[in-house]
Amino acid sequence: MRRGIWYAFVAFAVIIGVALLLRPVLFVIVAAAVYAFITWPLSGALAKHMPRAGAVMIVNIGIALIVIAVLLVAGPAVYAQARLLIAELPAAFASVAATLPAGVRETAAMPFRLEGANIALWSREAMQAGIGLARSLAGIAAGAVIVPVLGAYLQADYPRYERAISGMVSDQKQRALAQLLRELSGVAAAFIRAQLIVSAIVGFLIYAVLLVAGVPFAPVIALATAITDLIPYLGGLVALVPSILLALATGGMAKAILAVLLILAVFGAEAHLLQPQIVGVRTHLPPSAIVISLLVGGTLFGVMGLYLAVPFAASLPIFYRFFWGERSDESLPIRSIGLGQTQL
Repeated sequence: MRRGIWYAFVAFAVIIGVALLLRPVLFVIVAAAVYAFITWPLSGALAKHMPRAGAVMIVNIGIALIVIAVLLVAGPAVYAQARLLIAELPAAFASVAATLPAGVRETAAMPFRLEGANIALWSREAMQAGIGLARSLAGIAAGAVIVPVLGAYLQADYPRYERAISGMVSDQKQRALAQLLRELSGVAAAFIRAQLIVSAIVGFLIYAVLLVAGVPFAPVIALATAITDLIPYLGGLVALVPSILLALATGGMAKAILAVLLILAVFGAEAHLLQPQIVGVRTHLPPSAIVISLLVGGTLFGVMGLYLAVPFAASLPIFYRFFWGERSDESLPIRSIGLGQTQL
């Protein structure tokens, strides 16, 4: 019992330490793993009728063609709307600021005044920001290629990893280790798919309420909300800030209050209904444990920690049973299909 506790403590310390060391590349690794879990049901079904490598290649080539087709058809319109939205936000901010009392307006505008002594400093900062943006865009472009390729390799090589890990333990423990890997894989797959469902529902609801409130650029704001909501609770900021500015600029305080109430209702439903019923049920975590894990993960690893916190917290009981608890065949209702176990 005591030895098992020490093993668990050392294992958790090693995991956190390695994650901290890998922070510069952690996003690419996690994104590739997420992509592998999402696309594996297709590859796994096809792998029953042909070699695994061929199934992975066919599925990933098909997904790439679909994504390219969607980008060619819808990409230009979305890009044009996004650029127009970005161009409109400063004007909306200025319009809102003009309605503020003089003293409040002066105080709010003070940080943005370009006094002579600050022009050179602000210009240099703007140049550095532009360089950083160019680097980030190049990184995004590279990641768009690296992530699916690495995800495909993870799918194809999963049996090798499983055999290599099993070979590190005695024959008596291989069955328990195989069960551990299946349960951990099941938790990760359940969280990823549940979060995708929640984000899609939230994006649709935000689109609907923005249409009801008459806020412009509803499709772009809803799409951005759905994407950023993959990081739990981050989509709320993306939905609220531009919606409030646009509502104030186009319809005044009444329209802004309506938009805020409707948006808050959507994220209230996400926090109290969608997250507990979809994510919580699939990860076997109560809402309070989800919130605590998000706070800890965000403090340690930032945005990436927010995404990893919930599946890691859901994995703690599995590690407990493996190291010193009694194992139960009823621990997680999963079906073994390789990488990315599917929850029934």
